Amino acid sequence: MNNLNENNLKEAVRLYAQKMAESFPDEGEASDVVFSDGFERKMNRIIKQRKKPFFKIFNTAAKRAACAAAVFIVILSLSLSVKAVREPFLKLLQKVFYNHIELEFEGDRKDCIAEIYAVTEIPDGYTLTDETTDVIMVKRIYEKEKGTLFSYTQYATENVMVNIDNEHSKHYKKTVDDIELYIADFEEDNMKIVYWVQDGYLFNLTFYGRLSDDEIIPIIRSNTIVGYQKEE
Repeated sequence: MNNLNENNLKEAVRLYAQKMAESFPDEGEASDVVFSDGFERKMNRIIKQRKKPFFKIFNTAAKRAACAAAVFIVILSLSLSVKAVREPFLKLLQKVFYNHIELEFEGDRKDCIAEIYAVTEIPDGYTLTDETTDVIMVKRIYEKEKGTLFSYTQYATENVMVNIDNEHSKHYKKTVDDIELYIADFEEDNMKIVYWVQDGYLFNLTFYGRLSDDEIIPIIRSNTIVGYQKEE
C-alpha cells in the first residue's frame, strides 16, 4: 500500500478538482440553462439578506434598555430549505450557559414570512407608532407615554438564534393554550421579554413597563394572521 503523505494528498486533491472542473458545462452550454421562477426568487432573497445579515431590533428609546439587558437576536444568512406541506411543528429548545441562555428551534422552520401576524388585544392607552415588514421579520412598536412602550416581533425561524443575558434577569416558563412561553424578567431594567413559537414562526413581545403575566397572556392569545405577502 502506498503511503498517503502530504504531497500525495495534495496531488490527489488537485487531480480530483481538475476532473470536476472538466465536467462543468462550458459558457455555450450554460447559456441555455433556464432557472425556475421559484429558484430565482429564493436566490434573490438570499442575496438581499446576505447584504444585511443583522437587524436593528429596537428603536432608539428601546435600544438603550436592550443594551443594558444585553438581549439580542442574531439573524444568520438564509439558506435554501424545503417547505413543509403539512402544518409546521416547531419546538423551542433552551441551552443554559454561565452568563446567558440560548434559545434554538427544532422542527419545521420557516425561511420567509408568508403569513403576517399581529396581536389584536392592545392594552389601554397604547397606540401603534412604528411598523416594519420584511421577508424574514415583522415588527411593531406601541407607545403609551414617553418611555413606556412594548414591541411585537414575528421572525422567520430558518437560522435564527436567540441569546439572553441570565445574570440580571429571572427566567421561567408558562403554558397558555398549548403554547409554551419563555419569559425573561429584567426587573431592575423595568423590562419583560416573552418568546414563543407558533405555526412555524418565532414571536417576541418586549415590554418596557411592569405588566403582569395576567395582563400579557390576553395579548398573546390574540395573536392571529392579518395578511399575507408574496415571496420576492
